[in-house]
Amino acid sequence: MHTLRTIPGEEQPSQQPNEHHQALSDDQEPLLPPAAASQQQASAELLPADKFYISLLLFTLLGVGSLLPWNFFTTARSYFEYKLRNVSNITGWPDQPWMRDTFESYLAVFSNLPGVLCVLANAAAAGRVTIAGRMVVSLSLMSAMFACSAAFVLVDTDWHQSEFFWATLASVALMSGSGAVMQGSLFGLAAMFPKRYINAVTLGQASGGVIAAVAYIISLEIGSHPRSAAFLYFLSATVVLLMCLAAYLLLRRLSFVRDRLCRARGADLTDSLTIPTPTPTPSPTLHEAPNRRRLSNRPAWRHLIGPGGGAFAVLTITLTLYPALLSSLSPMSEPWLLYSPLCCFLVYNTFDLFGRFLTAAAPTPGTCGRANFSLILLALLRLLFVPLFLMCNYTLGGEQRRLMPVYFAWDWAPPLLVSAFGLSNGYLFTLCFMRASEQAPTHLAESHGAVMSMCAVVGSSTGSALSFLFTAGTR
Repeated sequence: MHTLRTIPGEEQPSQQPNEHHQALSDDQEPLLPPAAASQQQASAELLPADKFYISLLLFTLLGVGSLLPWNFFTTARSYFEYKLRNVSNITGWPDQPWMRDTFESYLAVFSNLPGVLCVLANAAAAGRVTIAGRMVVSLSLMSAMFACSAAFVLVDTDWHQSEFFWATLASVALMSGSGAVMQGSLFGLAAMFPKRYINAVTLGQASGGVIAAVAYIISLEIGSHPRSAAFLYFLSATVVLLMCLAAYLLLRRLSFVRDRLCRARGADLTDSLTIPTPTPTPSPTLHEAPNRRRLSNRPAWRHLIGPGGGAFAVLTITLTLYPALLSSLSPMSEPWLLYSPLCCFLVYNTFDLFGRFLTAAAPTPGTCGRANFSLILLALLRLLFVPLFLMCNYTLGGEQRRLMPVYFAWDWAPPLLVSAFGLSNGYLFTLCFMRASEQAPTHLAESHGAVMSMCAVVGSSTGSALSFLFTAGTR
């Protein structure tokens, strides 16, 4: 027997819905009729509890897996530098330094551009392919590709560096496309739950970056050679993805999750996760009353302009600088192998995670229209980081090539700027998704999550393309 409780943090419908409805203009008509609001309030009081917060923890783990290909490939900088090093003394062929200099920019593009197409395909397949099908297939494909990447580490590619370059980017595109499908499905699923579940997914994504950075540092310390370190690194990614697949299979069996989806979709309990969501037959109670025109969703979609634009701006600025420029930061003193993994990847991802925690602890802007548009303004203020990072010491291709003179000549300056950069990214990105989730009506929750995911992927792709301004501009 389920334990019954009221979901905390959810607003209850007004006690006088008829008077409120009469006071609104035509374009501000309530999203649900009074009878539907009363039925929704009653169903909110009869939901099984999330015992021991198991569902919340599983959503966090799935968030880790959704960005695992991006986090692991961007962190393995020294491995790809080894694979693309100058081997002209071995092969007799001329060196191709452009592959080393622009690999991370190409990696960002091949990681994010396929995601745009896959997010659109995911949105188109939302009513035809089940969430279970999309999640299981994408996780299985990512696990298989990471296992192939681990095996590929052991292959000597010194005589085939160009083939290795393009084969790696092709595998990244395939894994990132699968990750985009998983991410869109996951955000659409989490949007049907209270806002803390959206926060759990974003926390998981940031935790994945920390896990990737720590795993790579450990593999560098354990492995005596870059190839052996990379093998352990990619093997650990395969294990994490298999854990995510098991986590989703467990999640879809929990009664709390199944009942919540039935409430959000109006579907039968036995079909909510196993068959495509059917188009419900309109009824006078939940969809339209006699002699009443069909309800308009324009007021609901209008609320996405601020959060969606903010998420787009945040990730555009972040991917413009990270990892293409930030991973090239180097100390003014003696070179250190762990400087980039520690001061760039670990510091950035740790403060990105901390910024996502701040959304639950620190005061945040309200949910009115003006506060929503302030998210875009706050995101655009992060453009100030561009000249600040250009004033630091960074090295491309082993040479001191830069667009501006070095003004911050202290070894502690880059980690300090990276920490502020990661903190602002985590805080604003999570805040945008939480604002969108708070304002989404129940019957549009999955669509809101898919649209926000598309804004994030398009922003990532735009930033990836802009990153070539630094890698190509300093050649």
